[in-house]
Amino acid sequence: MLNNPRPCNRHLLLEICTGEDQEEERSGILLPEDYVSKSPFGKAKVIGMSSDCSLDVLVGECVIYNNSMLEEVQIDGQTYSMILENYVLCVV
Repeated sequence: MLNNPRPCNRHLLLEICTGEDQEEERSGILLPEDYVSKSPFGKAKVIGMSSDCSLDVLVGECVIYNNSMLEEVQIDGQTYSMILENYVLCVV
């Protein structure tokens, strides 16, 4: 990432883990070929955190978070994935 952004206001900067290792689930329901099922939860590596975070997590550790609360900010061609510490469910 360029310029090493520093999160503020209890936010974590995340590197989202891709779901390539997850098995595709088959069902009897027909869906369009381009349909993508999205889990309500995600896994990511913490690559930065605000100095006022009280969450017991270190940069480099992975967390499970609520997908609906993930904020993806696009600035100058870069996408930054951030989440408020309250929406981290566990450290793995």
